[in-house]
Amino acid sequence: MGTLKLLSSEFNEIDFHLIAIHSPIEGYRLAFFINKLLQINLKLSKNKLHVHQKKGSSNFERFSFEDEKKDIRWDLIENKNTIKTAENTAINDLFFETRTQFSLPVFLVPEYRKVDFFLKLDSESTPLNGHEIVVEIKKIPAITTVYEVNSNKIKSKNNLIF
Repeated sequence: MGTLKLLSSEFNEIDFHLIAIHSPIEGYRLAFFINKLLQINLKLSKNKLHVHQKKGSSNFERFSFEDEKKDIRWDLIENKNTIKTAENTAINDLFFETRTQFSLPVFLVPEYRKVDFFLKLDSESTPLNGHEIVVEIKKIPAITTVYEVNSNKIKSKNNLIF
């Protein structure tokens, strides 16, 4: 009987579309506008994306919708967040010890620091046209820029696997 070999390159294939969105509005408002425009139903997910980085760990807000008819999973994920750290700073004083708090910026996809949100589209059976979705999202007035991202060039794509 023959042996079956699994190549590691088969597991590294990316089967999702990623759309970068630059917008100053809050995530819930962006989800509302996208829902209205694309006739979907993005809702705030209870499962935030928890990412560990050198600076610490952070939770990224996520809005999800699973379209069972078309077999498409939609995820709107924030890219920017902050980690609050506290450090004790010793002062040469007998009575005081100061605790300084810092807010450090962290990114879900550090290669795209200026992107505010990512719209991730997962579909195994339905072919997707990312360009059409980008054209539709550009109609939202509060959006500065929208474009497709080549997911094969992202080094931190493990942060997008959930």
